[in-house]
Amino acid sequence: MRTFVAVTILALPAAAQADCVSVADLAEGVRFHMGEGIYWELQGQGQDREAQFQWSPDYPIQVMDFARGVFMVSLQTPEMDAPWQAEFAPGVENSPAPAPGVDWHTRMTTVGGGQRRMDDLHYEWGAAQRLSLGDCGYDVVPLALHSVPVGGELAGTTSGYLYFAEFGGVVITHDGFGTRWTLSGITAR
Repeated sequence: MRTFVAVTILALPAAAQADCVSVADLAEGVRFHMGEGIYWELQGQGQDREAQFQWSPDYPIQVMDFARGVFMVSLQTPEMDAPWQAEFAPGVENSPAPAPGVDWHTRMTTVGGGQRRMDDLHYEWGAAQRLSLGDCGYDVVPLALHSVPVGGELAGTTSGYLYFAEFGGVVITHDGFGTRWTLSGITAR
């Protein structure tokens, strides 16, 4: 009988095997832990997501809005009077769905703090992977975001994200300045 039960449990989806976080938890928020006091949190319904990022326990939380769960359209930190806003050309409504091997180029114009900036962006999706955290598994697609400022005043950067298909949103893994984070767990808020 024990063998039959073990085989049955292995045949169940990951969410049924353990107390795994699922898309149903997005309404309240799904927190991706990346170290002591460091997290990325996704929240939202439909195609858009709000993300909150706590870089370190001593740094204020950044709040970002992502169109289609991928394209950052606003950023707000406590020290900002108003969020900066981003527009894309071609627009994100014309972007391909996140999928392995997809490349998409766009120009992002950001306005905020009395400044205007343009960056050429290249979204480069990698191969699909299955990410296991404890007893839970999630389908992810790595994303490399290459950003080059128009006008050449700054060098280009590459940031890394994981797109979680189940949650319809991205989670940062490294920024364009050398900081890397390791995902250590996922919890519902």
